Amino acid sequence: MIKILLAVATTAAFSNPAEARTYMIYGPGAKSCGAMLADLNTYGESDRHTYIVWVQGYLTASGSLGEANEGFDADAIFAWMVNYCQSHPLDQVEVAAEKLLHAK
Repeated sequence: MIKILLAVATTAAFSNPAEARTYMIYGPGAKSCGAMLADLNTYGESDRHTYIVWVQGYLTASGSLGEANEGFDADAIFAWMVNYCQSHPLDQVEVAAEKLLHAK
């Protein structure tokens, strides 16, 4: 329950009212990029896998909704996400995944 409340609070704290979301963000995607980088530094490979799998799920869901989502591999996803998150530590991981989807 606390994790759900934290995810909601994080989403609300970093949401841009002009880009209001009409859906909930669950799991690691609700964290900030800065939190993701801290997790990677603390937990290493296990969290690398957690975030890559979350982003792959995001890309898959986007594809099911009609977005072009071909051509991503795990190493490229990880490199892109780390690079983006280093430059945008306050963005949510979900925002970074959306930027990745449209960066191609």
